[in-house]
Amino acid sequence: MNEHSFPGSKGDKKPKLPHILPIIMIALSFIIALTLLAGRWSAEQNNRIVSLAVDWNSIKDALGEDERSLEKALELMHHHNLRTIALSEPTIGDLMEDGRVFLTTPANAAAGSHPIGRLFLGTYDEALYHQMVSALQRKWSSSLLTGCEGRLYYAGLSGRLESLASLGIGILPNESRYLLSRGFEIIPRFYNYPSLQAEDLNFAGLAEYKFNVLIFGGEEVMGYARLLPQTAAALRAEELRFGQVEFSRQKGEASLARLMKGEVIRVHSIAPEEMKTMSPAQAVDRYARAVQERNIRLCYLRFLPNQAGLDPLASNMDYLLAVKERLLSMGYNIGRPATLPVLRSGLVFPGSRTLIPWLLSLGVLAAFALLLRSLGSALRFYQAAALALLLLPVAVMAPMLFRKVGALSTAVVFPSLALTFMNRRMISLSAKAQRCQGKEDSGRFSLSGLALSTLWTASLITIVGALIGAGLMADRSFMLGIDRFAGVKLAHLLPLLMALYLLMHNNLQSISSSRRQLWKSLSDRPLLWGQAGLLGLVAMAGLLYLMRTGNDSGIAVSGFELKARALLEKLLIARPRIKEFLLGHPASLLALGMGSLPGGDNMRSWLLFIGAVGQISLFNSFCHIHTPLSLTLLRSFNGLWLGSLIGMLILLTAVYLLPGRDSR
Repeated sequence: MNEHSFPGSKGDKKPKLPHILPIIMIALSFIIALTLLAGRWSAEQNNRIVSLAVDWNSIKDALGEDERSLEKALELMHHHNLRTIALSEPTIGDLMEDGRVFLTTPANAAAGSHPIGRLFLGTYDEALYHQMVSALQRKWSSSLLTGCEGRLYYAGLSGRLESLASLGIGILPNESRYLLSRGFEIIPRFYNYPSLQAEDLNFAGLAEYKFNVLIFGGEEVMGYARLLPQTAAALRAEELRFGQVEFSRQKGEASLARLMKGEVIRVHSIAPEEMKTMSPAQAVDRYARAVQERNIRLCYLRFLPNQAGLDPLASNMDYLLAVKERLLSMGYNIGRPATLPVLRSGLVFPGSRTLIPWLLSLGVLAAFALLLRSLGSALRFYQAAALALLLLPVAVMAPMLFRKVGALSTAVVFPSLALTFMNRRMISLSAKAQRCQGKEDSGRFSLSGLALSTLWTASLITIVGALIGAGLMADRSFMLGIDRFAGVKLAHLLPLLMALYLLMHNNLQSISSSRRQLWKSLSDRPLLWGQAGLLGLVAMAGLLYLMRTGNDSGIAVSGFELKARALLEKLLIARPRIKEFLLGHPASLLALGMGSLPGGDNMRSWLLFIGAVGQISLFNSFCHIHTPLSLTLLRSFNGLWLGSLIGMLILLTAVYLLPGRDSR
């Protein structure tokens, strides 16, 4: 059997899928994907307006209730075109925390004229009292015991204080008037409550706030869980956008965002608890990264907590202006953000939204046929045609599911195809190195150049597949994070299993001549303690690798890695992934070029297994659809050239220092 072939690749005379046909199908799918991605590129380049909204409560907390300091802060913010304020409705708990509302026992209640078990809330502010009573009657209970004793206004009600504390009483008119009179726009923040009714979802009065985004506070979006369609309808009726705060995990946010039909603005916020341990420079970097990499178009800013020895107003203005200047330097404009438009492409015809994803899936099917062929199997023409026809009704009946499954299939097939290509070239280069034994070192150096071209060709295969996958997800819902690439773990695991199969096949090929004998040879071999330990380490590393995948992996990133990321961003704009340029690509180069080195045959398959991480990560970068395509392409290029540079330095050093395999 030829060293380049796999078991079962000969002796089958049935007609197979012509070799050129899959390549043509992949090329056509790639061209279609490029037309779709051109529309995405245009939408991303035209969506460059970012809003900076400052939390009003954080301003008051940092500066205190001193009116002169607040006036000065608003004057400076207005002067620097920071004219958007996020104003939350206070909850009963908030009002009790700052002393404006408190528990009380009216004298006539103590005398026994009121029922036992009532909870009495008191305040000395008449306007606040009337607003609180109105909110309690609407949101809690219509049977309140209200009254006034001197300057004390009180409301008695049944219930637990813990349940009552999260109840909002509405935006305070005196605060909203104060901010509007000074030329600010207001983003209101409201809280959901259990007794909410459909008729309560009326946002008509928000036009006076002069801003078209609404952000909900608390752990639930308004209307969760029964009235989300009514919430979306009420927002759209007033031409308001839903401000979706990333990483907040508000209950109902994903469903509401979907119901808003694209009228969504992505928001990034740093929680008050995080701000206490974060330097201003770190916060600036985080907002800049969110805007650049994750399509954030509203930065929800908070004044920094008081820092010893620093003027709170001056230090916070420096911080706000640093965020603004960073975004301006990156080419963004500060203003009222717009929603992403519906993506347009030149391929518009009746049924195109269904047929175009199906046509893209044919390219994935063609790549699968090539993958099977490289593994010694074959897909018959009638089998390919039957599969293509079976995919069509799925694309019609479940278009979004079809896009997601198609993207996942692409993420598995194309990196696997790139790995099999590198595996064949690795064996071929090793054979060529054996033929060059005894010749000058120039032959060994030329093999390093061939290894480099092989890595870039394999990466091109992966990128072609990644762009087809991105074409399948070229939809506004993916760009806004409403829909996401599904199956991240599988997309990382299955190509690794392919690499593991190649490793085992290469190591056992000399012993076995068929698949059955290969597995028998493996099972008959005794497992040594060293091998068991190595397998255990590989399993642990693989588990950690899979746990680190995805945006919300749950594993904290080390401080050193965060600093390394920040440095790479400053140097290269688009930070390449460490597992590409420092692990996967160098390992692939070493696997391809070690055939001329002593001991290289024993290590090359293991190195190719590690190198699979580079191809998987390369594809995965394109699955982050909320990241601008231009940034993803630059990130992938940076990872490839930097990884090639590191790998070539190691490989050429080894070629120069180590003797050829013929001198062992």
